[in-house]
Amino acid sequence: MRSLHKIFPKGKESKVAMLGVLLVSLVVFALISWVNHRLFRTYCLDLGYYSQCLWDYAHGRMNQSMIIETYPKPCLASHFDLYLLLFSPLVFIFGTYTLLIVQIAFILIGIYGMYKLLCEYTDNQWIPVFAALSYSFFFGVIHAMAFDYHSDVLIAAALPWFFYFIKRKRYWLGGISLLFILIGKENAGLLMIFVSIGLMWDARKDKKELLVLLCYLFVSVLYTYIVIMKVMPNLDSQSGNSVYGGVIRYTDWGYSVWEILRNVLTHPWLAIKAMFNHPNKVEFFICLLLSGALVAIGKPNYLFMMIPLIAQKMLTFDESLWGISNQYNVIFAPLVIAASYMAVSKFSKTCAATVLSFMMLLMVLGTSFYTMQDPKTWIRRENVAFYDKSHYIQPLFSVTEAKKMMELIPEDASVCASSCFCPHLCFRDTIYIFPHDQMFETEFVLVTQEFPSQDLSVFREGYDTVTAAHNLTLLRKRR
Repeated sequence: MRSLHKIFPKGKESKVAMLGVLLVSLVVFALISWVNHRLFRTYCLDLGYYSQCLWDYAHGRMNQSMIIETYPKPCLASHFDLYLLLFSPLVFIFGTYTLLIVQIAFILIGIYGMYKLLCEYTDNQWIPVFAALSYSFFFGVIHAMAFDYHSDVLIAAALPWFFYFIKRKRYWLGGISLLFILIGKENAGLLMIFVSIGLMWDARKDKKELLVLLCYLFVSVLYTYIVIMKVMPNLDSQSGNSVYGGVIRYTDWGYSVWEILRNVLTHPWLAIKAMFNHPNKVEFFICLLLSGALVAIGKPNYLFMMIPLIAQKMLTFDESLWGISNQYNVIFAPLVIAASYMAVSKFSKTCAATVLSFMMLLMVLGTSFYTMQDPKTWIRRENVAFYDKSHYIQPLFSVTEAKKMMELIPEDASVCASSCFCPHLCFRDTIYIFPHDQMFETEFVLVTQEFPSQDLSVFREGYDTVTAAHNLTLLRKRR
């Protein structure tokens, strides 16, 4: 019990409740993520693509995947995700579930980090527990679990620990957590620039902490510049672009990072209008407010930290990023939840703080349930609604037949496959998504006629049907 007390610094009830939060979260995340993968509801983007990168790194070679590309392109040229290098050896243990397991493990670590962080702000034993549970069931976290793998989840899991180390004045550990966040994605540095500036408000009377945060700020600026402006364009040399390819989504504002930044800063009213010019955008802000952002007004420096997240989400012309249901919303979770429960912890009356924090938890749960009922993006209801029987059924084809067909494909054979099969077949040198922008000859073709556009006629010449059943077709190149 003594060792348990060191891990959970609050009272006995808090310890038991926190263990319950972690257990419930594990079960829910597994029911969402692992069930989706087993029922072929994970896809080429992103799990299949990243898993093949993982496989290449584990075998000591740089990824030059053409699974979705029309020319050999390193995975790091699309997203500068060094987590894949870091966790690649695990692929020999967990196979195609590797990134899903890593993702769940880290979000559990993040939940515990949120608990530890709030323990630093209050003696109320329930506020940290409610904060951890709110973080776990924040709509951005739940939908990220339903969407394959994304490095944003790991970044979101590391942020509470970054805040915790700063609060505890363990600056070396804060620096390590900063570096871990930065290597997750090319634009993580932009987030940490605003996070570092935001934390300076809390540290305004502590010269040493201000100096440390200035160092964090400098590292974040330098890392962002080197990766986005130098490294990634060089990696993507075949595209002919001399700038970061991520600007493609923001060409309404310019055709380079500097041009976009200049136009946004010189036309702030247009940028503000663009934040609310679509019902999906308004719906997102309402859900964000109901999930704690309204209470987070008590910590305005944390709202400041959200500026790059909101700008990247709302200023793009890509409608799929605007709404309540995509993996990019997960990074809002640590900022909104930490800020809102920090604000509540300022209440001098313990009973009032407990009641208010519980009400906030209910709002988070209610908002998440609402978003799961009607996701409005490529994340379908059956992918995320783990409480509904439709989540445990694959109506498009027989899962058993699909597995039998995959067993007929040799491990070293080249494959063209429908998106839902790519994450299960990606551990090989050559695999392409079907349909692809270009035509490639492969030894096997495995497809499900999920969409009318998936026309198999292009393979009728030169291929024989190995088997076809339950809306599935397996073809083999004629010898």
